[in-house]
Amino acid sequence: MKTLSIQQPWASLIVAGIKDVENRTWDTQYRGRLLIHASSKKVSGKFIESIPCEWANEILNAIWMGVLPDLSDMPTSAIIGYVDLTDCATGLTESLWDGGKDCVKFMLKNACLFDEPITGVNGKLHLWEYDLDENNLPAAHKADRPVFTLDGTHLTMQLEKNFFNDCLNNGKRFSLMPTELFDTTLIDEESGTTKDVRTLTIQTGSDTHTYTLPNGIQVNTILDDAGNPVMIPSLYASSPEVEFQVYAFNLGEELT
Repeated sequence: MKTLSIQQPWASLIVAGIKDVENRTWDTQYRGRLLIHASSKKVSGKFIESIPCEWANEILNAIWMGVLPDLSDMPTSAIIGYVDLTDCATGLTESLWDGGKDCVKFMLKNACLFDEPITGVNGKLHLWEYDLDENNLPAAHKADRPVFTLDGTHLTMQLEKNFFNDCLNNGKRFSLMPTELFDTTLIDEESGTTKDVRTLTIQTGSDTHTYTLPNGIQVNTILDDAGNPVMIPSLYASSPEVEFQVYAFNLGEELT
């Protein structure tokens, strides 16, 4: 089968159905099922700081909500799933993951994640062949979309279990990053302020916990030691940097 080697975390983002464009400097006439190979390179410690905040926020929320493994736990030197390569675009697309006008965009759909990665596989440049029958692929599944729904003043979300436990050990406080899903769900379109959210149900695996939110949900700007807003790179801002902001949750009483 045709195979494409991609560095982490991009490979895991693709097979999870989060990243729908792979940016390349070269084109291909191939269209069809494509194996995704996670190359041998581990994710660097400063990776998140080096990419636009819109991409970083999607990655961090996916990890903290249990959709993706931690960056250090993402498989490498392994075939981890497959997608359908439907087109190669040279103009700008509407995808968040579009790398710009100078890239060839591989347009990807129908992502599936192998239940168990095929490990110990060395990658190659460009498209390459791996001996696997497309009609007899290993067991695979579509990654779950994160639970994040607002019903009136009640919010339901999922969190990764260790992240939730860290929240409980940190004074029942945690933060998540602004993304399109969060912004459209939590921000009132007319006023531009956060909606009135009074209770929160958190799903962690098979466990469910419901809490009051005495302070609602707050948008906090992160400050440096001098009290100035921390600035981070952005894809869309008129200036190349924007203020570092988070959605802050402060849990109150647990409800039975």
